[in-house]
Amino acid sequence: MAAANGEPDANLLCKVKTFAFAMLDAAVPEQQTGDYRILEVALCAVKCSMDCGYIDLSQRVIERAAVRLDVLGKSTSDSDGARLQAVTTGYYMCRICLSCLLDRPDIADHLFLKVPATRIKEDQDVFVELCYKVGKLGLAKGQYGLAVKWLQRALAAIEFPIYNEGVDGNMKEKRFLLLHALVRGYLNFDLVDAREYLSKALECMEGEHGAAFPMAVFRLELMKREGFAAQDLFQVVQTAIQSVKINGETLKM
Repeated sequence: MAAANGEPDANLLCKVKTFAFAMLDAAVPEQQTGDYRILEVALCAVKCSMDCGYIDLSQRVIERAAVRLDVLGKSTSDSDGARLQAVTTGYYMCRICLSCLLDRPDIADHLFLKVPATRIKEDQDVFVELCYKVGKLGLAKGQYGLAVKWLQRALAAIEFPIYNEGVDGNMKEKRFLLLHALVRGYLNFDLVDAREYLSKALECMEGEHGAAFPMAVFRLELMKREGFAAQDLFQVVQTAIQSVKINGETLKM
């Protein structure tokens, strides 16, 4: 079944992924070594369940994943080290996200210490994705200290050398989303240095996305919040208009 926009229904997709894991979990003995696919499916099901709000289901799946990860950790050869590290990173990041959903940020901080410090790019992507998810959760709940902490961690990871080998459009978009969320956190965070951090984050956004339409819209949001002069408003609106590329798709909007 597809949603109205033609995309697969998220709830149905979640159930399919969870069912796939349940089938694999039942079919493959726990003591069988080297079977990473089950863990990969489990982590995929956990993330999907969290996105759909099925927290109890996420907990049950992650508990089964913990058992299998423990077996893998005791039996993995050196040649499988990178793959073990990948599922370990994914496992702990999922548990961190779950802990925050359950309003246990203290447990999340404890689990963060267990996340492998050295990561390949694929692991780093998972790390950034789930740190961002926790940060957005903090913003939604009005827990701005929590939001800022995890968004800063995501931003620090995205600036890691493995990300700087080739900066593409997708990476710039991720960084913009992180900075955008971080600025929102700083605006509401009652911290002595918050204004300084806010200025630095805004400076980064201006430097990397100053002429982009989303940046112009964000400037308008800030001006509405903090007040503005008519000339400043005119310049921002002018920049927003100039940043829009006129084509057939734009005219249909």
